[in-house]
This record gives sequence, structure tokens and C-alpha cells, in this order.
Amino acid sequence: LDFRSALQHTRAALALAPDDPLVLKDASVNLISLGYGAEALEVADRLIALDALSARAHARRAAVLFSLKRYTDAIDAVQRAEVLGPGNSGRTYIAGISWLLLGETERARTQFAAIPVDDLGRLTGEALDQRDLLTSSAGRVQPLRTEDHHEHDQGPEVDVAVVGRRERHLEPVRVA
Repeated sequence: LDFRSALQHTRAALALAPDDPLVLKDASVNLISLGYGAEALEVADRLIALDALSARAHARRAAVLFSLKRYTDAIDAVQRAEVLGPGNSGRTYIAGISWLLLGETERARTQFAAIPVDDLGRLTGEALDQRDLLTSSAGRVQPLRTEDHHEHDQGPEVDVAVVGRRERHLEPVRVA
């Protein structure tokens, strides 16, 4: 993989089409993936400036903020996106994982309950009921590994934490 070329092409696309929503969306994904979080957030904010009523633009911002580990800000961006265009489980999932990473299990449970029961992103049962699976002695969630999570044109792409006991492989998550 040629990350340097990817960055050059992303920046060239931004220079050629600085107000194209598709370029801005893709650039924010590329920039955050390449480790340019501040620049990705600027691009996401430009996307919102083009259309402040776009739920997808606010969802893109939420995904960037989540990737920057700014979980409270990500939740706020998800809530704004939900006001503008409710019902996207990808956004709800970002908010749920953010609450979980902030140690707010009950708020995470509420978020996940809003996700349709047939959606793979819905977490219930043992994953949320047993705090020893989710927290260290300091009360913070300890991700064991991350997986890429892509929702092709359904919403933002995020890295999600997969949690479980350290002495065993990942615990199964039951769908309600």
C-alpha cells in the first residue's frame, strides 16, 4: 500500500473540488485512516458548512470525532444527525460504543436498544450485563482488539472495540 500517494491524491482531490460533498466525505475517511485527524475534522466541518441540515454530514463528523477518541463530542454529533434524519443504526452504534468507552453502561444499553433487533451492531445481554467483561479495576472499558466496520454508504466507517476476558478468546454476544 502506498499511503504517501493516497494522501497526495486525497489532497489533490480536495484542491480540485473543495466543495464537492463526495470528495469531502471520502477525504475525511482517507485522512482519518492515514492519521491526519485534525485535517479530517476540518474536512468534516466543511461538509457541514455546505449543508448544515445534512444528517450524513453530521454523521461523518461523529465518525471522525469517534476516531479521535472524542467520545462526548461524537455523541453530540450523532444526536444532531438523529434530529436531522433519524433511524440510522450506524450512527446509533457510534453513540452506544462511545457511551460504553466513557464507562456509561446504562446509556450504552439505551443506545443499543434503539437499534433494530436484526442488526448485527445491536449489543445486549452478557456483553452489557457483566461489567467485569467490560471494565478494568479503574472502571474504564478495555478494548482487546479493533475491527474495521464499514457500512457501505449507510453511514460512517468506524473502528469498533471488541471486548472480552483477557484469559479467554472473545466472549460471544447474544442478540436479543
